Amino acid sequence: MKLEIDISLLDNDFKRTIIDDKERNKLIRDTEKIIRRSPEYRRYIKYLLTEVNIKKCSFLKNIDKDDDITIEFHHYPFSLYDLVEIVLIKSIAEKKTVKFNTFELANEVMFIHFQNLVGLVPLTKTLHQLAHQNALRIPFYKVYGKVKEFVEKYGDYFTEELIISYTEASRKDKGIEKLENKEILDTSDRIEIEHKGKLTWKNIKLLVNTEEKN
Repeated sequence: MKLEIDISLLDNDFKRTIIDDKERNKLIRDTEKIIRRSPEYRRYIKYLLTEVNIKKCSFLKNIDKDDDITIEFHHYPFSLYDLVEIVLIKSIAEKKTVKFNTFELANEVMFIHFQNLVGLVPLTKTLHQLAHQNALRIPFYKVYGKVKEFVEKYGDYFTEELIISYTEASRKDKGIEKLENKEILDTSDRIEIEHKGKLTWKNIKLLVNTEEKN
């Protein structure tokens, strides 16, 4: 499917500056809302249901959307919040700025969805709620999407916390194809944006402050 989001009319007046963690969190949450409410996201979900034919719950195989049961898609092992944050860090690395447009961020996150790089799990509404409460253990073999390819492509923009959570999820999983944990852990040594050390928001702020002074 072709993804088109017209951002040609947007200018600097729409850009917001990240000044602290509160503003960063709000920017990510606002971008999430734009994505979920966008016609592109609705098209994507429809594409999964009708073209890819993902209509059954990953856990309750006898439950089908054709039986008038609502099937929802859960982002895993990376939440939509995680995806927006990763794209945000990537933008900081490439543009050396803390001024961002939520529509531009949403555009790239949706592009990642259409590339099939996002991990998704079809669930009933009840199981989806349990997943958000961390009360549902999801094995990787039930995840739709090229998660490993996403990690390889965007791993340099993972925060230290995200690396730890992903590594832990991989360790606990029994159904995933064998993947050396060291391979994942070693990415923490590669994750840097023109500075040494693990990628944290403290380091990101130092990077941007240094760039703006130059």
